Amino acid sequence: MIRGHIAAMIVGFLLDLCFGDPHWLPHPVRAMGWLIMHVEKGLRLLCPKEARWERIAGLFLVLMVLGVTGGTAYGCLWLAGGLHPYAFFALESILCYQMLATKSLKDESMKVYDAFRSGDTEAARRAVSM
Repeated sequence: MIRGHIAAMIVGFLLDLCFGDPHWLPHPVRAMGWLIMHVEKGLRLLCPKEARWERIAGLFLVLMVLGVTGGTAYGCLWLAGGLHPYAFFALESILCYQMLATKSLKDESMKVYDAFRSGDTEAARRAVSM
């Protein structure tokens, strides 16, 4: 079992090195950002603007995002595992690929570095947003 998880991580890492994170491809982090933005808006409307309530809302937000994302990943892996062990392995490899982001982190951080090196602070700020 452990060997299968390690193999999936290696496959995910190799996929990441080959393809990176194409901007056109939907990414779970974007979905998490969307979830955070909408839940936070609702919580700000519901909770009084007091430090105690903001901490409680923040804790609720963290637990909700972790529950939704973890539950979604678990559920998808469970369904894939029910279909076929290779479906589980393929999905686990894809999740590892999307989780690692090695190539994209290098590419995007080099854009920041190059902008700073040329003295273009505004371009560096834009590059950091990626």
